[in-house]
Amino acid sequence: MADDRRALHVFLTDDAHDVIRLFAQAHGVTVAGFLEALGVALHDVDKPPPLLRTVLADARIIDAERRERGR
Repeated sequence: MADDRRALHVFLTDDAHDVIRLFAQAHGVTVAGFLEALGVALHDVDKPPPLLRTVLADARIIDAERRERGR
């Protein structure tokens, strides 16, 4: 598996970083394990469930704000 892995490098706010890390820790997994499992779970998702639709809407706003700041 080591040969099949790629790095995912992102910049997050301190709050988002802490929440993700603490969420994973509280559920007995690492952030890497959580993201790996999430990627597998999302593989065949065509219509996201309500929680993910909300997350995606928020992500669009965050992406737009970051693009605007980058100009």
